[in-house]
Amino acid sequence: MLITFSNNYTVRLIKKNPDRCKDLSEICQKILNTILYSCIKEFDLDVCDAFTINVAMKCLRNVPNLTRLKITLEQDFAPLPLDDKISYLKNLRKLEFPIYCTNMTLEMLSIYCKGLNFLDIHESDQVDDNCVNSIILLQNLVFLNIQECRVSDSTYRVILQKLPRLRNISWYSEIDDVIKEYSTDYYKRIEIANVRISKPRILIERLYNLIELDITYYYDSSQSNINLSCLAELEQLKIFRVTALDPVQSGLNIFLEHSGHKLKIFEMNSITNVFFSVILVNCSNLESLYLRFCDIIDEIVVKREMEPHFLNLEKLQLFFVSYCGKFYSFVYFYRNLKVFQAGFINQIDDEFVNVTLRYQGFRNLEEFVVEHGKIKEAVQELIYSCPNLKLLGEFGYPDFPEINLMPIKNIIQRENMALKLLIRGEVWSS
Repeated sequence: MLITFSNNYTVRLIKKNPDRCKDLSEICQKILNTILYSCIKEFDLDVCDAFTINVAMKCLRNVPNLTRLKITLEQDFAPLPLDDKISYLKNLRKLEFPIYCTNMTLEMLSIYCKGLNFLDIHESDQVDDNCVNSIILLQNLVFLNIQECRVSDSTYRVILQKLPRLRNISWYSEIDDVIKEYSTDYYKRIEIANVRISKPRILIERLYNLIELDITYYYDSSQSNINLSCLAELEQLKIFRVTALDPVQSGLNIFLEHSGHKLKIFEMNSITNVFFSVILVNCSNLESLYLRFCDIIDEIVVKREMEPHFLNLEKLQLFFVSYCGKFYSFVYFYRNLKVFQAGFINQIDDEFVNVTLRYQGFRNLEEFVVEHGKIKEAVQELIYSCPNLKLLGEFGYPDFPEINLMPIKNIIQRENMALKLLIRGEVWSS
């Protein structure tokens, strides 16, 4: 087991397959108990081995200043003994505990963690309508995610009504019936929504102060009654995520033409018939763009007079994206790009990197991570051309020769670079 600490006293437990679990467990607990418990403010547990769970659970009762706890484990894991530790976590402000939260967990939180303001327990099938009294006692909640729990629409409606500080709505059932019964003034406090809807106009009528909107599922798969163009009336909207629709039939392109310039973050997932030129022309102030499982169908023609549209983008993520043209034909215009992440795209190769660098792209990069790409010879060019680079890695593609990392490591050590390599999930630094 490896325990690492950052400057803000965050502790993360990571599995390292120890041979002597009992001895190592005792050593870890003694170290923590002696010098570190009082410093720990945040605790992340996201691995699935019994040893780490055992150490982590024993730690919790001795961490009085803990303000954030994140436990994200895979399904089919044995129930966690968390409930009897909650009484020691009176300073807890943020809890992320999906899948394994229970009604009893919520009851304990309502007794001992009155200051809790962030609670994410999605997919916890042991949380049902009986949780309502416990949740509404958490009056300081600003964020609540109980999606895909066993909570009914009527119970969720009561929860929304009884938590006056809540700023988000996260609901995978159709949200229309949940929010239509109350006045528009009641919902003016809601700024974040992750919802499934059948009639987008209800968002305009009820949630008119939305800053962040995530539309994930739709009521009618034919999309005949979905018209997103009306979302242009959401004047405060800055972050927009959308999944599984046709941009033309759904009116998404019309929305972008009217309101794309207001967006700071735009994410598209499982979208067909993407006209990327619509994004380039209209989303001129984007700071982050994310495309996953998308098909770009138009042939992008980038003109120099469009260059101001690319100056704000700092983060670009492309995964499983198909495009008949060349990605560097528009990527190199993003001169201020700091983070580039991509995966499972054949065209992300040496040519892509070299041409982008030739046109002065990537010069401000701080992170370049490509999963299952075909980059090999261009890695050294990236290192020398991007002086701000801090993280580089995840190379490799099935049936493609693996890159020899030794010359790269030698360069980093010889030049004394503050550059880390990410290889197969492991971080290497000199």
